[in-house]
Amino acid sequence: MRMFDLVPPLRLAVAALAAFAASAALGLPEGYWAALSAVIVARPLPGAATQAGTDRLVGTFVGGGVACGAALLRPWVESDLALLALALLPSALAMTWKDGWRTAPVAAVIVISAVPGAHGAAGAALLRVAEIALGAGFGVATAWLLLPASSERAAEGLAAKALGLLREVRAAAEAGEAEAARGHLARVGVLRLRLGRVIGGSKWERADRDALARLQAALARLSISTAYLARALAEAAPEAAADHARGLAHRDAAALAALLKSRRPDVPGA
Repeated sequence: MRMFDLVPPLRLAVAALAAFAASAALGLPEGYWAALSAVIVARPLPGAATQAGTDRLVGTFVGGGVACGAALLRPWVESDLALLALALLPSALAMTWKDGWRTAPVAAVIVISAVPGAHGAAGAALLRVAEIALGAGFGVATAWLLLPASSERAAEGLAAKALGLLREVRAAAEAGEAEAARGHLARVGVLRLRLGRVIGGSKWERADRDALARLQAALARLSISTAYLARALAEAAPEAAADHARGLAHRDAAALAALLKSRRPDVPGA
């Protein structure tokens, strides 16, 4: 394990402890909500942490607001089940609008469960939002301030790792090791998903998103051409078809390697 690999867990711990301490200092009753929010928001990259924090806060606002509206009907709705449904269903539908708003139903349940004689629905909603905002704030701040990483460097590293794996796919396919080739391709698929998430979060950073999109497209082309080559060799395709597949894979590998080399000559695998 490299020292750099310890940075994200360190940020997570610092953010959660700082959020809990700040909650206690401010006299908020549920410091663990703030700590939990910081843990959920924590991400290895600042852009991803900012996106997660924004989604969590907005989701909490949505769920808390819907639950407050449902709580106003408490005098006329005798069934707790019906009241919960009025709060939960619209909040759950918010997730169809944006997947990141998964906190909306959670906030709705917490707010609607508030005892009327204590803080009430409005008070519970405000406390919930305050705790979430505090935790999310610390989660985002530590990502930006405590040994921050770069989405561009992370994307380049993932693409270089995928390039290396795709070379292994080609070698395994040429050696007739179809099972090994499929395994490497599956790992490349995981790396491509991670790359997509990194690029999605990079909008909060000063990243060259057009260049990252070109990197993603080059990796996609190489993945397709290498999978085509592996399939052609596994199915004992005619030599002309296999040679065509080899040419495509070689061309796309060279293009991705050149793109990586132009951006960061020190990236392994470029």
